[in-house]
Amino acid sequence: MAQPHQQFLFTHLGVSDGLSSDNVMAVQQDGSGYIWIATSSGLQRYDGHRFLTIRHEAGNPTSIPDGAIYNIAFDWKNRLWLLLGGTRIGWLDTRDLTFHEVPVKYPREILNKSGAGIYLDRDGKLMLAAVGNAVFTYNEEHREFAEKHNRFTLPKGWKPIHIWQDIKRNYWIGCDSGLVKYNTHAGLMSYRGHNADKDRIIETLGNAQTVVFTYTDRSGRFWMTSWPNSGMKIWSLDTLTGYKKEWQNILGRSINNKYYELRAISELSDSSIMFSGHNLFARMKKDGSDLQVVANNLPGEYSIRYDVVNQLFQDGENNVWISTNKGLFRFNPFAQLFRAVQNRRPSRDSVFEPDVTGIMQTSDGKILVSTWGSGMFSYDSTFKAIESKVVQQGLNEREGMTWCMVQLSNGNILRGNQEGTLFAYDASTGKTRKIKDSIFESSTIRQVVDDGKGYLWFGTQRGFVVKWNPSTGSGTVLHRLQSTVNRLYRDSSGVIWVCTTTSGLLRLDPSSGKIIAHYKMEGMPGTVLRGINATDIIQYNDSIFVIAANGLNLLNIRTGKFRYFSAENGLETNDITNLVKDKDGYIWMSTGIGIVSFHPVKSKLSLYNSADGVHTNAFHVGSSRQLSDGRIAFGTAHDILLFNPYSVTISEYVPPRVFISEMSLMSNPLKLDSVMKLKRVELQHDETSMVIDLSTLTYQNEYPIYYMMEGLEKTWVKAGNQSQAIYNYLPPGDYTFKTGCNNPDGSIGQITRLNITVKAPFWNTRWFYSLIGLAIAAGLFWLDRQRQQRMRSEHQMRTAIAGNLHEDVNTTLQDISMLSEIAGMKAHTQPEKSKEYIYEIQRKSRNMVIAMNDVLWSIDPVNDNMPRTVERIHEVAQAMRSRYDVEVEVDADETIHRLNLSMKIRLEFIIIYKLAILALVEVLRAPKTRVNLYYLKGKLYLFIQASGVELERSNGSTFKYLAEMKTRANSIHATLNIQSGKSGTEIKLGVRV
Repeated sequence: MAQPHQQFLFTHLGVSDGLSSDNVMAVQQDGSGYIWIATSSGLQRYDGHRFLTIRHEAGNPTSIPDGAIYNIAFDWKNRLWLLLGGTRIGWLDTRDLTFHEVPVKYPREILNKSGAGIYLDRDGKLMLAAVGNAVFTYNEEHREFAEKHNRFTLPKGWKPIHIWQDIKRNYWIGCDSGLVKYNTHAGLMSYRGHNADKDRIIETLGNAQTVVFTYTDRSGRFWMTSWPNSGMKIWSLDTLTGYKKEWQNILGRSINNKYYELRAISELSDSSIMFSGHNLFARMKKDGSDLQVVANNLPGEYSIRYDVVNQLFQDGENNVWISTNKGLFRFNPFAQLFRAVQNRRPSRDSVFEPDVTGIMQTSDGKILVSTWGSGMFSYDSTFKAIESKVVQQGLNEREGMTWCMVQLSNGNILRGNQEGTLFAYDASTGKTRKIKDSIFESSTIRQVVDDGKGYLWFGTQRGFVVKWNPSTGSGTVLHRLQSTVNRLYRDSSGVIWVCTTTSGLLRLDPSSGKIIAHYKMEGMPGTVLRGINATDIIQYNDSIFVIAANGLNLLNIRTGKFRYFSAENGLETNDITNLVKDKDGYIWMSTGIGIVSFHPVKSKLSLYNSADGVHTNAFHVGSSRQLSDGRIAFGTAHDILLFNPYSVTISEYVPPRVFISEMSLMSNPLKLDSVMKLKRVELQHDETSMVIDLSTLTYQNEYPIYYMMEGLEKTWVKAGNQSQAIYNYLPPGDYTFKTGCNNPDGSIGQITRLNITVKAPFWNTRWFYSLIGLAIAAGLFWLDRQRQQRMRSEHQMRTAIAGNLHEDVNTTLQDISMLSEIAGMKAHTQPEKSKEYIYEIQRKSRNMVIAMNDVLWSIDPVNDNMPRTVERIHEVAQAMRSRYDVEVEVDADETIHRLNLSMKIRLEFIIIYKLAILALVEVLRAPKTRVNLYYLKGKLYLFIQASGVELERSNGSTFKYLAEMKTRANSIHATLNIQSGKSGTEIKLGVRV
């Protein structure tokens, strides 16, 4: 049994690609080119790369309602109308994605149970048919759907099912009771029993019941589907000739009489008719011939799968979008210029699918195809299978593993086969003989070429290069390369080229067979191949040869230098199996990603894939041919890919505009309509991470997209497969984002621009720099003022201290003078009293010296730091220990060394400390005194403990010291706490620093 063959190649979009549901209800295209998709899960927009899902948002009255969308349509204002469940309808503003529901003036309880359809007539009027209930027309002024806005009134009791308007603007309404026509020009209503317009269609088909579908194609043929009790009826009526034809059985037989329902008839731009519905998808030529069923659920990457085809939509590129219950499919019957030819025998339906190893056109124009497994096949120039002695005799000889073919000038045809076997057809006798020459050592003969001098050259699986004389049947092994021969090629000068899998490329002298040149991967740069596996070679002109080896290697045999074209510098792929050059200079390549064409002079590169009809990427090495009429055939793993390069190639084209389809900032999507209206997009300095989605909004052809952020990038950047421009950070400044596609000359065509400004942080602006400058100047001025003020303060303080010292010294000297006189007077009369006065004079003198020493120490700038103050405290303690033979311990916390005391505080702090030590050690003779210095909560503390001594107010000296300590503590706003008892005395001084 013949296997079903998929004549079209489909591209599929499903849930795994981002579709919200495989149950697709309808498709529409807006004026910009976006594809809008209604599914059972809601609405989506598609730009060729990405889906934008428009979701219901709880609490947002302008978001689309939740649930399925059953149909969509664009009106003349580019509003997208959505038909929802329960006959609810409204329109979506595709710019800001806000939804606006429109009321239907009819009982809601009836509408909720009704099916519905929407229809936009040729005058832009939008109509809503609630199946089995009523027709409503939208009124722009009242913003409502209502029966009162209809142009026609149905016969009483007739319930609408379907609406259609023909090119003459006649309305055709399918009803439960039959077919109705409304002539808008004459204002006449025609139907069964009331054919006011004397219409041929009403006259011929007016008796039909339950009319569910009507359509008029461009030829004037009227189509109608009805459902009487006997089952579905499909009619066509030629309105010019009156020829009526019944189709339900014809369509049924085309799908092997499976159950089906016709839901819609569509007409493509070439006037071919598409039938679709439940278990039905078929195409028919406009003349009614060649009904082709598009089989569903076939295996294969490019087949279509469906149980129900809900809608067909043809976009601006003539792509046909098929909405099914198994996803969204797309194909372009007009752009699929590559044709898959399956190998068949004459008068048989069986398909043979072994590898196609070779293609050859004979001198009489017939085409021979060799395969690895099924032998030879013969075709006429249209690739219709024909009888051939060559093929039949080969089959009789059990020829099956055929690798290569050649026709000699005398018409004889030789084929190389597995195990070193040759099959030779003698054109003069019409007979075939099998040759088993030991020279091949049973190695498969993969390649053959005629050198034009009476010899054949063979290349084998094991790498033998054999020069063979067909006249004598003898030959010579010239080389044993130990590498499979991929291709043998004779250039215009007769030189033989050998492409191998692991030995690179060899150039052989046709007379001697000696190696003229051997090109491998080792050698000086520019003189070697990019890869060791050379799959094919062609001569481009007198000096340039093109070799497929890990990309394209362009060899100039005059200079011995290579130029390279690979994936590194623009080639779509390095995986190339075959090369063919057409008469216009294009090199056609079969590759692992499709068919690639390249013009070395024009630098024009094109890729053709499944959208163009290229059904496979599995091509056989050494299997290609350009036919006499210019068509190119490549052998694949199962069949032949055939195309006309002159129909495929577009010499001049205008690249499409690139659209910014989406834009996100800091991973948050932006409202693109608002963004594109701005003259300049302003961004904060810390919010510049952005993704810009790009699309040409073309779905048939893929155009490389380039972009550049002017102000950041100096060259155009090619967008990747996702067509996105991604920027993680933009420094402050002004930028222009530009994007476009290449012109044929390599320049960028129409450019889309977006101006962007990244605001500098406030600390990086001119005004801030100015402010900082002023602040620094003010700070320096303030510091200088503070310095001068401090100097004046210190000067005043030193002056005050000096004044106080002068006063104290003067007072002390006066006291000494007076005491000296008294002592002198008492020296003879009261010697003991005189000694007391002399002792007082000594004490006052010593105290005056100490005070002078303290003042001089405090005003010395060298001592303006805390470590020197602590050192001074230690000196006083050491003096007390030496003088009175007591213990005085000083413990200073490390944290106080960072403190900075003013001159006044430092002086008073030292004097209070010395007064306390004098009172405790000198007066009270404390045997053990401990001094602690520490910093706590903003204060410097002096804590002195003396055990075993108690302060007595009756002691005049002690009381005098305590009084002076309090006076000095108050002068620096310090706290002084003195506790004394029989166990000992504690003095605690705290001063804020």
